[in-house]
Amino acid sequence: MVRFPKISFCCSLGFLFALLFILIAAAAVGVFTLSPDALLEDRGDRAYISVNAYKIAQRESANEYDNEPKINSREYFPLSIIFKSKKGDQVFTQRNIENMREVEQYVINKKNYQKYCYRGISSDSCEDPISVLNYFYPQRIDGRLVYNGKGEKLVTDINSSLELMAEGKGVFQYADIFVEDDFDDDLESSITRIIFNFAMPFDGKDIEDDEDFIDMKDDIYEFQQSLEDELIDATDSHMRVLYLGAGLNFQEVQRLLYTDLALAVISVILVFLFMCFQTGSLWLSIFGIFQIILAFPCAILTYYFLFAIPYFGAIHMLGVFIVLGIGADDTFIFIDTFKQSRQLNTSLQNRMYWTYKRAGKAMLVTSATTIAALVITALVTPFVALQTFGIFAALLVFWDYVLVMIFYPSVIVLYAKWFEYKSLLCCVNNSLFSMCLPESSSDWGAWRNKNAITRCLTCQSSDYDIIEQKLLTSENESDSPDPTEEQRDQPQRFMNRLLRRYYNTFVLTKLGRFIILFFFLVIIALIIAGASFTSPADEAVNFVSEGTNLADAIDYSEDFAQGNENNLKVTVVWGIDNLDDSEGSRYDEFKPGGVEYDRDFDPSTVAGQNLVKTVCKRAKDFDGDMKIVDDDSDDATVKCYQEDFERWMKDTYPSTQLPVTGFLYFEYLREFVNSGENFNRYNDVIGFVDNRLAFVSVQFNTTQDPDVSYQKGFDHRDAWWDYMDELNDDAPSGMQSARAVCSVWTWWRVQQLLFQQALLGMLISLLIAFVCVTLFTLNIIVSAFAILSIACVVATVLCLLVVFGWQLGAMEAIAAIMVVGLSVDYTVHLAHAYVECKHKTRWQRIRFAVDAVGISIISGGITTVLACIVLLFAVVVFLQRFGILIICIIFFSLFFSFGFFISLLSVFGPQGRKGDLSVFLRPLGRRIASAVDLLLASVFKM
Repeated sequence: MVRFPKISFCCSLGFLFALLFILIAAAAVGVFTLSPDALLEDRGDRAYISVNAYKIAQRESANEYDNEPKINSREYFPLSIIFKSKKGDQVFTQRNIENMREVEQYVINKKNYQKYCYRGISSDSCEDPISVLNYFYPQRIDGRLVYNGKGEKLVTDINSSLELMAEGKGVFQYADIFVEDDFDDDLESSITRIIFNFAMPFDGKDIEDDEDFIDMKDDIYEFQQSLEDELIDATDSHMRVLYLGAGLNFQEVQRLLYTDLALAVISVILVFLFMCFQTGSLWLSIFGIFQIILAFPCAILTYYFLFAIPYFGAIHMLGVFIVLGIGADDTFIFIDTFKQSRQLNTSLQNRMYWTYKRAGKAMLVTSATTIAALVITALVTPFVALQTFGIFAALLVFWDYVLVMIFYPSVIVLYAKWFEYKSLLCCVNNSLFSMCLPESSSDWGAWRNKNAITRCLTCQSSDYDIIEQKLLTSENESDSPDPTEEQRDQPQRFMNRLLRRYYNTFVLTKLGRFIILFFFLVIIALIIAGASFTSPADEAVNFVSEGTNLADAIDYSEDFAQGNENNLKVTVVWGIDNLDDSEGSRYDEFKPGGVEYDRDFDPSTVAGQNLVKTVCKRAKDFDGDMKIVDDDSDDATVKCYQEDFERWMKDTYPSTQLPVTGFLYFEYLREFVNSGENFNRYNDVIGFVDNRLAFVSVQFNTTQDPDVSYQKGFDHRDAWWDYMDELNDDAPSGMQSARAVCSVWTWWRVQQLLFQQALLGMLISLLIAFVCVTLFTLNIIVSAFAILSIACVVATVLCLLVVFGWQLGAMEAIAAIMVVGLSVDYTVHLAHAYVECKHKTRWQRIRFAVDAVGISIISGGITTVLACIVLLFAVVVFLQRFGILIICIIFFSLFFSFGFFISLLSVFGPQGRKGDLSVFLRPLGRRIASAVDLLLASVFKM
């Protein structure tokens, strides 16, 4: 590497460019796609299994009914268009209503609307959108007004239509779900909406499997996305038009993600400029930032092809900002260590050997600890998004370390040969590969310690070998091999003086170190008290910031009167046994797997039919956590098919004796579902698959608020689960597979796991960090102080969540687990320098540690802050929060490293060989060190 640096440099550079070309080619053909799917789900959770098994069963039964001849009858993808008065006053003005009408007609008349619209039991035409405009465009039929929205002219008396809405007459029994809560008081609302339902299957196709479902879903998404431009243009000076729909929101989120991720370019520029300032070398900065960037294609190719993980979510892009900070920190460590090697009085080969060994060891422990923290994230969580993020980010850190150790040394060697002892002025005055040397050989030592411009004030040219030989001669005449303050580069001099003044004035004085330690103990006590108030997320945070369509549409939707719409719905289903995830993909939320049915299921017996009726009757008497909505006007309060089925039998087959059982029960039940309005009401709660009755279910609208913490929500969930267990224990044969289904329960489980596993991940990461730091420093006392300092940073992050008013959600959980890996860098470098110092007293060791690595640590922290500060301007909320948390982690890592950790060392730091574990590990350490020395010597002799 030293003998043939150009060959080494060109070979490694060519290899990296080849990897970059492969990545670009793979991206061009669509191998890599950025998915906004969250994949925050515990696939082993009982609630998740029940919800998804029931959904799949409903989908499989969709093709079994006579009244569903391959038409759009499944409401999978609603589109809600929201109209908001800009001044917050009445939205129902003539101008606004006419504008709403134009938007509604635009959607209805859009090409392919008829193909994707919901049709219900009719295959002839689309069902009308659910719209309050029906009140304002009535049609006169047989001399009376019919409020069907098909009239050509707007009513002349708008107030009369508003009164009908308030009374719940004319169109909707609950028209108030389209206006604000206080609409009944003054007939005014600043907001309203129109809901279009899009459904499948279409084009005469069945939904045979997940692929069919996904293909049809994509078609509906594409149609919804084609509406966006017109909906945006519909906003005028009086009214804002917003939209909520799976297809449109998918497109909006993806667009905002790509826009925010473009901020990474600014991060790269900021980090590069700081590297130029800190290193004073364009050569080192260009290839330093280059090798950091190339860690990304190396990691992504390993992630996709070696680990064979097809999912790459938006959260993975955070790795770009992480590796910029970590990579710059590693680069600074390598460069600063090489500059320190000038004092070794040896050749370039030996300098590189010493640098490689010393810097590699320092970077190894920090990289290993960071990787361990990220791997812990992947191991302790069942969430695919967090698992894969942990793997990908760990690969980024790994590849950054590998590139620094393999590629960057050749850059350093060429820097030493071409640029180390000259500046840009030298390149102007002399040839590219010449140096300006002092005339007198006695001035070599002083010349080397001057800044680069001063070196060029005298005048002879030579090559690196001559310079190296004369430098070695001058260095051998020096009495002290240790660097003095005058031997440091100009940018470092000011910071070193500042740090030294701080430590000499405060930390290293007898009274000052105790005062500082007491100060930090008080701060830590307050932080721990604040961290104790950390709470799990009880509601999902908006994905994007206020001011965007998605965030505002979600917020405005909460202004509507909810009626029973906001109550939690629970379904009791019989006939479903389990979810077969072998047929699905854990990397795709639309492929949860297949459903396993209960082969003993038989609701046709008298006992089975009575059981269903009993469950429905008992539900009306539920109280406490299971209480259902007591509202006779809402027919969705209890959705039980058995009683309606028996009434239908009496009306349709009055001569048939009830109850019917066996084969007749199945045939009559199928006919019941296929008849009239029964299809709309019961086709999704009674399912036939492969010409047999696969499942039946009853649905309840409970009084439980879904927006509660998981601790409160689990009382509701557990009450229903206990009831199911009791029901199955006493159920007749064929009806022992009852399970309660509720989608909100899966979210409560996510809340619980995010909170618990964030705390568990932090504890495990701290333990691993302690092991790594102990092996690295071989001093149990210094390691304990280092981990105590890192633990303080962890507690500070939890305290900051309380201060910011945030709860421990997905993004906060990731940052909380990563805090150990990020904060360990700064403390470990100080700890290593402390134990490596040959001086005996703790005060001399502290001075040495701060002088040796203080600037590198601060520089690494600054680059990480520069890499993440642009995230403060992101629109996507989790990117914003991540940027804030990372900046806080870096600040408090430096704060506790240079403050609390150093103050602990100044009071209790080991002196001499106190706390040294090398006595116990020396035999093993010698063998490892000999093997490493032999390997490195062979590398640098090449």
